[in-house]
Amino acid sequence: MDNLLKLTIKDLNRWFKVPHYILLFLFFFDTYYLLYNKYKGRVNSPSQDNARSKIRLAWEGFGEGKEKNKLNNRTFDQRFLNFELTPMIKTYLITCSLLLLLAVTGCNKHCEQNQVINLRFTDNELKINPYSGEETLIFKTTDEDSIAFYSGIRMVDTYRSYTYDYETAKIYHDGCQGDFFQAESNNLIKEDSINPNYLSITLRFCYELKKPNSEKEFGLFFYIKAPQLLCFNAIYNFQEDTLIQYRPYSVNYPRRDSIVSYNPVITIGQKEFYNVYELYSRNPDPRDTAWISIAYYNFVDGLVGFKSSYGQTWYLYKKSI
Repeated sequence: MDNLLKLTIKDLNRWFKVPHYILLFLFFFDTYYLLYNKYKGRVNSPSQDNARSKIRLAWEGFGEGKEKNKLNNRTFDQRFLNFELTPMIKTYLITCSLLLLLAVTGCNKHCEQNQVINLRFTDNELKINPYSGEETLIFKTTDEDSIAFYSGIRMVDTYRSYTYDYETAKIYHDGCQGDFFQAESNNLIKEDSINPNYLSITLRFCYELKKPNSEKEFGLFFYIKAPQLLCFNAIYNFQEDTLIQYRPYSVNYPRRDSIVSYNPVITIGQKEFYNVYELYSRNPDPRDTAWISIAYYNFVDGLVGFKSSYGQTWYLYKKSI
């Protein structure tokens, strides 16, 4: 009995995963069945014989008039309620009451969800990615070998992040995911079924409900397949006109991407470029294969060159629409 009273609504809700209208039906049905059996004598109790006698007399008196009532002229309702609650019946009624309380509180429960903030990039922030998506980029080496990134698409997505993920909310919070923030991400993708090379630039917010902040993330990822598969994959923070050393979400997952230098003027291959960041990416392959370790980037032309870990350099030869 003591353990039963210690049950909370949340405990019952975890155990009885049934619709609330079923709980209400069970409550009224069980209560009716209990009282019906009590007076029919089907529930064994210390006062079984007395209860059976009283209910029989009550029905006789009710059917033949008050003058034949053998229970001191008390009304039927008074006699009907005059019975002894045994410990078993008390436990049963308490259980039914808890089920009713669970049903009522569950039906009236309201999921509170508020939008904390709506994050969008300004026009100046979007200029950190100078591509529209329709450009064709041709890169050459000093040996006149060339590769190309053909036209692609630039798109804006909007996403929401809630206090609780779907599974946590379903198990512990009755499906309510709590407060949320809404943010946009801006993505460029250059790929097609014929061209084996790939380029993407992603702009997104680093905001978290548990750790609000104003940081934004710049992700640069590309690979080429000639003369062999080489890949560059790095993440940096940024402001309107500046790339910043990436701050990892957790010290347990630090990244080794870094900004090597900022160059007002730099010569890459056979061309001169201005206001260029030299970006370093760690090897994405743990097998220590060759990769693109250096990318050169500015806010006017975008990717203006890159260098492999074995020293081969490519520079932006032509950018056209």
